[in-house]
Amino acid sequence: KSSAESSIASQEEQTKMQKRREDLENALFRARRGLFNENVIELEIATRKLQQARVQLLKVGRGAPGRAFEALAGSRVAKLSKPAFQDKLVRLLRLNPLDAERVVAVAMSVNSDA
Repeated sequence: KSSAESSIASQEEQTKMQKRREDLENALFRARRGLFNENVIELEIATRKLQQARVQLLKVGRGAPGRAFEALAGSRVAKLSKPAFQDKLVRLLRLNPLDAERVVAVAMSVNSDA
């Protein structure tokens, strides 16, 4: 192959990869929007609350994600159920129950093992 052909093939591969990423991002957005009955405003609120909870949690853990998780879960190896996660957000970060439910919904869509 000539360098021009290689360059074109490389550009085509990059375009395909970009399209796949966009398709995955769109699918994730649609799935998250579906969590809130297609209400984009509710999704925006939930995302903003998740970001705020992340900042608060890192403050609780003094900037260390491991300590932050430990404060939330009780230990670094613990797993939190969805109801326990919501309860911890209400009690530790003083979120109202609706916001805690929103945060958990979005967080669970990021990591299905959460």
